[in-house]
Amino acid sequence: KEALQPPRAPENGPPGPAACHLSHGERFYRRAD
Repeated sequence: KEALQPPRAPENGPPGPAACHLSHGERFYRRAD
């Protein structure tokens, strides 16, 4: 379900807190899936 997938971080953006937040989001969405 594409709607449930979290938004991907911009490649131009440097890896930081956002990347970590996205990781948690992916785990959360995977559980839902």
